Amino acid sequence: MMINKKVTDKLVTIVSTLLNIFLHIDYLFHSFKILKFFSRLFALYPLNSDCTKLEILYDNFVWLFIHFHFWVAAAATLVAIYKARSDLSIWLIAFSELIIIIEIIVAMILYRLQRSRLKILMHIFEDFVKDPDDSKIQLIRRNAKEHIKVFSILALLFIIVVIMYVYRALSTRPYQLLLSGYYPCTSDSLIIWLVVFFHQCILVIYSPSTFASDSIVTVLIFAAIIKLQKIRPRFRNIENYAQLVGCINEHQHIIWFVQEINYVIRLFVFKSIFCLAALQLGVGVILFMPNISVFTRIQFLLLFTVTIFRIYIYSYCAEILTKSGLDLGFAVYSSRWYDQRRKMVLAKSIIICRCQKPLLIAINGIIPALGMRYLARFLYLTFSYIITLQAMTRT
Repeated sequence: MMINKKVTDKLVTIVSTLLNIFLHIDYLFHSFKILKFFSRLFALYPLNSDCTKLEILYDNFVWLFIHFHFWVAAAATLVAIYKARSDLSIWLIAFSELIIIIEIIVAMILYRLQRSRLKILMHIFEDFVKDPDDSKIQLIRRNAKEHIKVFSILALLFIIVVIMYVYRALSTRPYQLLLSGYYPCTSDSLIIWLVVFFHQCILVIYSPSTFASDSIVTVLIFAAIIKLQKIRPRFRNIENYAQLVGCINEHQHIIWFVQEINYVIRLFVFKSIFCLAALQLGVGVILFMPNISVFTRIQFLLLFTVTIFRIYIYSYCAEILTKSGLDLGFAVYSSRWYDQRRKMVLAKSIIICRCQKPLLIAINGIIPALGMRYLARFLYLTFSYIITLQAMTRT
C-alpha cells in the first residue's frame, strides 16, 4: 500500500508539473530557452562573441555533417526522380521529398550568409525579454498564444508524419528505406542498407530545423510587435516635450529594427514561400490520384496541412506587425495633440504621418506585402494550379 501511495503521489506530482508547464508555456516562450536550444542543436543560431571553442567546433561540425548528408540525399532523390519518370505517383513523391531537402539546404546556407546581421537582431531580442515588466509580460502572453498554438500543431503533425514514414518502411517485407531516394546495392548488402537507413534517419531527425528556422523569423517579427504595442500607451499619455522626444527616438529605433528584420528575413520568407508552393503542388496532385493508397493519402494530407500552417504563421505575424504600426498612429491622434503647444503639435503630426506608412514584410517585385490577404491569394492560386495539374495528369 505504501508503494502504491508513493507511486500515485509521484504521478500526481508529474501530472501537475506538466499542467503547470502547459499553462505557463508563455514563460517558456518568453524566456526563449526552448527555441535557442533547438536552434543551436541544429547549428542555426548565431553564436555569441564570447562562445567557447567547443561551441564553435560543434557548430561547424554539425553544419558540415548535415550538409554532406543532405547533398547526398538530394543526389539520390534526383536519381529516383529520373528512374520514376514513367510512374507519376512515385515521381511526385520523390519530387516532394526533394523540395524539403532543398529548402533545408538553402536555409542552412542563408543562415551562414546572414549570421552577422542575425546575431545583432537576436541580441536585441534577448535584451528586450531579459528583464520584463508587468506590461511587457501581459503583451507577451497575449501575443504568444497564436505562435504557441500553431507551432504546437506543427510539432504534433510532424511527429505523426514521421511515425507514418517509419511504420511504412518497417511494416513491409523486405524492409524498405524511409525515403524514396535511390541508393545502389542496398538490396544486395545488409551493411549498406543499414548505413543508408542511418543516413536517412539523420535526414528525418534534422528536418524539424525548418520549424526552428520559421520560429526565429517569426519571433523577430513578434519582438517588433511587442515593442510597438508597448510604446502605444506612452504616446497616448505624454505630458511634456522631453517624454515625447524619448518616444520618438524609440519609435525611430523600432522602424530601424523592422527594416533590418525585413532585410534579413526576406530571403528566408521567399525561400519558404517558393518551396512550400512547389511542395503544395506536388502533394496536392498526389492527394487526388486514384492509384494512391489511403495510408499514403493521409500521410501527404498531413504534410499538406503542415505547409498551410507554416505559411499562415508568416502571414499572421506580418499582418499583426502592420496593424500595430497603424494603431500607433491612431493612438497618437487620440491624445488630443491639437490642444497642445505648437512644438508638441508639430512633433506629433510628424509621428502621425510617419505611422501612415505601413511597416511591411515585403520583397520588391515578388511579395508586395506579406499578410492575410497575401495568404488568401496564395492559397487560391495554389489550389487553382493543383486542379489544373490534376486535369492534365488525367488526360
